[in-house]
Amino acid sequence: MKRAAVVIVALMFVAMVGAVPSPAEGSLTIKPVSDLEQEVVGGETAVFSWFVYNRHAEDLHISASLDIDDPDGALSSSELRITKTDMDVEPGGGVLLRSNGSAHIEAVLDVRELSPGSELTIALNLSIDVGVDDEDIIEERESATLEVIPLYQLHDSYNKILGVLPNFLPAPLDSPEGAFLASMLAWLTLAAFFLMLMLPWLTRKILDRDDQYCPRIRSLLRRPFFLLVLSYGLFSSLMILGLDYTTAMRVATLSTIAYIVLAAWIVWEVYKLLVQRFTERFRDEDGLVDASLGPLFMFIGKLVLGLSVLGAVLDVFGFDLMYFLAGAGILGLAIAFGAQETLNNLFAGFFLLLERPFKVGDLVMMEDGVVCEVKKVGLRSTTLYNTWDPLYFVMPNRHIADSKITNVLRPDPKYWVKINVGVAYGSDIELVKEILLRVAMEHPETMKDEDHLPWSRFMAFGDSALEFRVTAWVPDFEINYRVASELRETIDKEFRKHGVQIPFPQRDIWFRNHD
Repeated sequence: MKRAAVVIVALMFVAMVGAVPSPAEGSLTIKPVSDLEQEVVGGETAVFSWFVYNRHAEDLHISASLDIDDPDGALSSSELRITKTDMDVEPGGGVLLRSNGSAHIEAVLDVRELSPGSELTIALNLSIDVGVDDEDIIEERESATLEVIPLYQLHDSYNKILGVLPNFLPAPLDSPEGAFLASMLAWLTLAAFFLMLMLPWLTRKILDRDDQYCPRIRSLLRRPFFLLVLSYGLFSSLMILGLDYTTAMRVATLSTIAYIVLAAWIVWEVYKLLVQRFTERFRDEDGLVDASLGPLFMFIGKLVLGLSVLGAVLDVFGFDLMYFLAGAGILGLAIAFGAQETLNNLFAGFFLLLERPFKVGDLVMMEDGVVCEVKKVGLRSTTLYNTWDPLYFVMPNRHIADSKITNVLRPDPKYWVKINVGVAYGSDIELVKEILLRVAMEHPETMKDEDHLPWSRFMAFGDSALEFRVTAWVPDFEINYRVASELRETIDKEFRKHGVQIPFPQRDIWFRNHD
């Protein structure tokens, strides 16, 4: 038994010694982590990775490089990355992989967006130094393949009518040029069919046979829709000619921009019509919506649509919109500091149009008592007409927002006429009140319903007279000055008739004798 045990132990020792790799053989394990046969579409990135493990008891010096066979120039850039656990970076791009240490090696390949279809061969070259001289250097090579798929398969539509049907035309139209002409004729026919039949049917369905707006919708959308269908047919038919890939990509970029512009045109025309219909439909005598809101809606539409088109075009050219937004924010701050007064007027105009304390045609009383008619409400300023001194003047919206302005027509056009009068001391107070009230009641244009009856009051003992006031309502502000004048004339006649005197101002002057 003892001899057998000794033999077994000896055999195991020999086996273990034989299993230990020498410095020159089996000292490094290389395993692929990613798929070594990959496909990638133009504009994307492919990553090949390998796991490297040092199984030897000694440290290994490793240097790596890539050999890429790219006959069509599909790659825009390539990078070799090494991430370590027990590894030190050495001068000259080499690394020191310690015993029982591991690392990941990645080959990152960026494919051009305009790259045609091609197949690339990638080789990872590893130089492993297990000693101090060149005789202990081992070369390892790992291979991978990358198939680049273009964004557009140009050969699928080459010399095919509409890019789908084989070219069955007789000579000389059996060429790509003949297929192009036949395709353009088909697209023209389709565009005419859409304009004459489909567009009228769609407008009737959407607008429920609205005889007023259906013709207007067709008139507004006829040209942009025709250009949209025709441009799509043109750009898709150009591929039939067998363009090279770079030219085809440029055509595709141009077509995308054209579609964005035409779509924005269609949206803008529909938006303008919707704004017009909204203002017309909801306009009423109380001024719920009027034409003064049109500039506000149009400004918002232009701003939103313009920014959307700009962002879409920048995205087509590959710009990062985050940088654009950051730059726009900085520019906005600069504009805000440099054009504070203009922005104040714009924001004031925005809130005036939104809150609408007055509208075009209203009469407003300014802080100094001047009555003006509103002629135009804009985003920056408001145009007023002075009804007392017939002049037009433009007032910045910022000043209007900061001023106390009274709308004398809304919400109620009725106005309160007040007439103050003084009579001599000693006059019959009841007689004066009776005269004032009777004059107001007998005027044909004063209101006499229960809620708007005229009244007269004894207001105060003045310096030279007893002060009275008579008030009466008139149905419209525009007649209040004339009615007030007529009431004063009648009051003067009645006072003369009944012997009521309107005194001159009186002062008692005392002279001091200094003698």
